Amino acid sequence: MKKKDILLVISIIFLIIVLFIVNNNIDKEHSEAIEIYVNNEIYKTVSINAEEDLMIEIGSGYNHIKIHDGGAEIVDASCEDNVCVNTGFISKVSERIVCMPNKVVIKVKKIENADNKEDVISE
Repeated sequence: MKKKDILLVISIIFLIIVLFIVNNNIDKEHSEAIEIYVNNEIYKTVSINAEEDLMIEIGSGYNHIKIHDGGAEIVDASCEDNVCVNTGFISKVSERIVCMPNKVVIKVKKIENADNKEDVISE
């Protein structure tokens, strides 16, 4: 390899590392709440710092949701594929767990205070 090729490879690796670090820092917004939706309607909003164990029963199905350690996870579900269980623990803003058969969605949200937000009219 030529000297310029090595320099190009090192530059690309450095750029990838920098972009990875920036992306991780942008995603670490302070999350404050976990919203649980059932049949596309809000079922419950829970503080992210809460310790709760919820059992949601939907018709003949169920989802066992555990909220702990600043996040949430589905530990058991009646659906056959268990994709929602295998999603694991979520704790970052905009992460979500979806159980399609039972129509359950869990989102990590940042609650924005309306008093601190500026809009076009207030500028």
